[in-house]
Amino acid sequence: MLITLFNYFQPALYIYYSIIAIIVIDAVLGVAVSRKKGTFIFSYLGRETSWKILFYTLLFIAIHIFEKAFGSSMNIGLLLAFSVAGIFELISILANGLILKPDFALFKVLIKYLRGEVSRKLNISENDIEKYLTSNQKKYE
Repeated sequence: MLITLFNYFQPALYIYYSIIAIIVIDAVLGVAVSRKKGTFIFSYLGRETSWKILFYTLLFIAIHIFEKAFGSSMNIGLLLAFSVAGIFELISILANGLILKPDFALFKVLIKYLRGEVSRKLNISENDIEKYLTSNQKKYE
């Protein structure tokens, strides 16, 4: 039974594993950000990561079954859905990177696009982001 189930999903598992890897990278960087802020985040991290993995798993199963029902073997729906999900996870990764290393050239360019995500992660207003990043960068050098 498990072998049959694995064989059914196997052609598209690389897409699923890719998004799980991105979630894990985001979680690791989230822990680093929480350590830099001096907050305890493991319980929140466990809940958030578990919900993401559960949601993406259910999404993966639903889209894959839908595509198989219509005879598609190209996984276009999965690629589209997980590309969008991957973009959101990458935005979160970039925001974590900006918080951890604000003087990195890539983050300096992207700061105006990441303001909302960074302010949400730090629980500060968007106007205070640059002041927070520059003052905290001096502490950790």
